[in-house]
Amino acid sequence: MRVGIAATVAVWLTAAWSVPLVNEYRQFNPETLLIVRGVAVMVAVLIFVFSGKGIWISDKSSVYAGICLAIASVTFFRGVNVWGANPTITVLTLTPVVNFVCTVVREKKFPWIAFASLVAVLGGVACALQPWKDPLHPQGLEWALCATLTAGMGFEFWGKTRATLSAKFFWYSFFAIIFAYVTLKLIGGKFELLPPGMKVRTAVYVFVVIGGLGGITYIGASSVVLEKLPTVLASVLLQGETPAVIIGSAILVGIRPSGLQWFGIFCALVGIGYLIYKTDQLSKKEEKAKLLG
Repeated sequence: MRVGIAATVAVWLTAAWSVPLVNEYRQFNPETLLIVRGVAVMVAVLIFVFSGKGIWISDKSSVYAGICLAIASVTFFRGVNVWGANPTITVLTLTPVVNFVCTVVREKKFPWIAFASLVAVLGGVACALQPWKDPLHPQGLEWALCATLTAGMGFEFWGKTRATLSAKFFWYSFFAIIFAYVTLKLIGGKFELLPPGMKVRTAVYVFVVIGGLGGITYIGASSVVLEKLPTVLASVLLQGETPAVIIGSAILVGIRPSGLQWFGIFCALVGIGYLIYKTDQLSKKEEKAKLLG
């Protein structure tokens, strides 16, 4: 439990640093950054495996997880480009709903604690991002819903797979590179490592943060969260990325949240804190019952 929570905090911190950087350097198209992240992760995996320090065990679930999460990444970026970050991220916060449905269908039970926390998190995210300021964009909504559905399915497959971390890293990065490149071709874009007017050292800095921190560290921590915690719990906790990114933007980029946004961040964190506390209490009760039994 504690390892999963620590990994969750690591996810929040990496998102808080890397995502504001993407917004700061808009010269890069999202697909270029996704390809860079994918290549960085894949190189790290290959070095790890061929050095003899990593074990390669793959299965169908790890491949399906890679496909779903790669599609989620690409469609999320498309939604942000078409509709804007705030409404797209708000829709993406509904990802745990997909996992709720899967849990109910599979296990015939409804996790009320996680649901109550999700309501608080979703309400907080809505206040923090204020998506109602952006007019409804049908195509943007379609991209966002696709990202939400595939992210939820990806979490489910990621939780089921018995593949090693190396294999899971590889399949996600492999499909992320392919889908991002195909998207660039379809929209008539191009892959630019150095956009016009940008200094080489700036581009290297962006790539190191996006590839290393936003790629290897972020995906690794997310994997630990999904391995150590139940899928629904992990899915809700990972939504804490959004308030973390807002706080990160305030610190790194100087974008100051309004009073309503701070209230939303507080509500989201309260919901997440409540879920962690209640889950920890239940876990302790179950362990105590096993010892007494």
